[in-house]
Amino acid sequence: TSIRWAGVSITNPAQNLFPWNTGEPMVQARRAPAAVAGRTTSVSRWVYAIGGDDGDAGGAMTSVERAPVGVYGDVGTWEVLPGVLPAARTLSGVVRIGSFLYLVAGSDGTAPVNTLWRARILDPLRVPRFDALSVEATTGGLGAGTWRYRIAALQPADDPSNPSGESL
Repeated sequence: TSIRWAGVSITNPAQNLFPWNTGEPMVQARRAPAAVAGRTTSVSRWVYAIGGDDGDAGGAMTSVERAPVGVYGDVGTWEVLPGVLPAARTLSGVVRIGSFLYLVAGSDGTAPVNTLWRARILDPLRVPRFDALSVEATTGGLGAGTWRYRIAALQPADDPSNPSGESL
């Protein structure tokens, strides 16, 4: 009998390790993801698993998962983020500098790569403000049911940290 698993150690505010326990499973089983922690606010912490593979480097992934980390180190439920990497990556390194994550090198599943990608951890408090909003009915309209909309602002192309990117 054998089992494959990976350990992630999370410390409490005093930088002490918690007792080992089994956490929530990831949405996609992955080997060799780049893992890093980051904050969206002073109390909202996340752990990210970027890329990785399905157990063989040839199965390199483009997806990114994250899970919330409570103030005492408890890891919540993992979710796959809606965006994907520009290309598959496994065996990469990642570092957080400020509000940015830098994914460095690794393999595309067939050969080593020397790329570096940057992504910003978006601030939920940096959102557009609307003073007025109106909705007009048009002929044809929407069918019966409940409709929900998600609106994100586009940053200008000369934004220093998220050029042409979206807000939350």
